[in-house]
Amino acid sequence: MQTTESSRSFGLLSSAARTLWHLFPQSIRYSVGPTLFGGPPEPPLGGPPPCIDARESSDPITAILDSEEYKQSIEYFAEQRSASLLSPDAQALLYQAVFLTQPNNVIEIGAFHGGTTKALALACAMFRHHAGVVYAVEPFVSDKVKEARSEWPSALQRHSSIHPVNSMTFAQEHSNLRAGVILVDGNHDYEYALFDLIFSARSLVPGGFIFVDNISQPGPFLAAQDFLKLYPEFLVCGQPLNVDTVRSYDRDRCSIRNTDFLILRPAPFVTLGEKPRSFGERRHPTPSLRGATIDIIKCGDGTLYIEGILRAFQGPEQVELVTSAEKDLNGNVGEIFVEMPPVTLDGEFARISSEIWITWRGNGPLLLQRPPEAS
Repeated sequence: MQTTESSRSFGLLSSAARTLWHLFPQSIRYSVGPTLFGGPPEPPLGGPPPCIDARESSDPITAILDSEEYKQSIEYFAEQRSASLLSPDAQALLYQAVFLTQPNNVIEIGAFHGGTTKALALACAMFRHHAGVVYAVEPFVSDKVKEARSEWPSALQRHSSIHPVNSMTFAQEHSNLRAGVILVDGNHDYEYALFDLIFSARSLVPGGFIFVDNISQPGPFLAAQDFLKLYPEFLVCGQPLNVDTVRSYDRDRCSIRNTDFLILRPAPFVTLGEKPRSFGERRHPTPSLRGATIDIIKCGDGTLYIEGILRAFQGPEQVELVTSAEKDLNGNVGEIFVEMPPVTLDGEFARISSEIWITWRGNGPLLLQRPPEAS
């Protein structure tokens, strides 16, 4: 009982401290805060303040939407009058989500004239370690993005990387890239949107967010519906969609005010079952493949079936080597190496990739901390 009361008292004090802290002027909070409390750095280049409290929430998107910092961010982006096709509210939400996750990488599929790219780069510049980079994918008007970036302060320019290719080419060239926030705002046809979502799922780090724009349109909406069937571990963040399957084009579908977003976030684990699952083809550092490392959170009794594919191009032909194994698991937890009969490529190759497929047959699903790592 004493522990419960102590915890309750600490929680009340913590809540009261946060309330008092927000009564101070912003200039004082951001100049004194980092020194006294290890808080966020002073917003560079006049950027809006981040919503720090959202980190403590089990539903951070809703916490952001209800915060005073989000309102200030909307006002900030409304004043900027950037070339972004997104509303100030949508830019503000992306800005806050990027600062919340503080990822090393952000992917923007469809950059238009770079207005949203700038908002994302500004969020990256807020990190204490200043390491975030926005990968802006724009196959049609990338020259406009480069022209806009040339006018940014140099402190922002280093937080962006512009790629004048389509999303499929980008996915092939950056198969090992992992991002904490991904904006899907490219071609809105169903097939393209579904590809972008699947690529995003493979590229997302644990705890990251996928923002799907133009969810009022049938292509992104139907692609998202089918994506959620393929990847049941992804959850809809914030407020649920107003789903009306009769209307293909529905401007009232999104319930997040002044946005057209569907926001997805995966559960903090990878789920495996009887349907074979791949985690994508990735660049492989050596000409040999001998197994894969998996980090198990939970499993019952059953058998793990694993298949590894090693690929390379040699002249005009593709070389493809396949190996496989199975391993009985009995409630194992933690990191284990699943060994397969090694396969080795013979010759010189410009590019080598590997792909791991896993099937699980057992009592209940097999939950992993992260995707398997080939070696």
